Amino acid sequence: VKRHTDQFYQGVAFNPAGTRFALGTQGLIKICSTVNGESLMGLACGSTINLAFSSDGSRVAAGTLDGTVW
Repeated sequence: VKRHTDQFYQGVAFNPAGTRFALGTQGLIKICSTVNGESLMGLACGSTINLAFSSDGSRVAAGTLDGTVW
């Protein structure tokens, strides 16, 4: 992951193939490549505490501090 000193990552999950990972921060989920750490996409959400990929790796679920599931 490219270094971001202003962010604290609260959750991480890897897709089943091991090619991507999701990072949860305060208000953002990032999907990144395991090859080079580059961010592939982002989704605004609440403060993420739990992340999980679907069994086929096509979706990410996130649980937030306020109980919302994205």
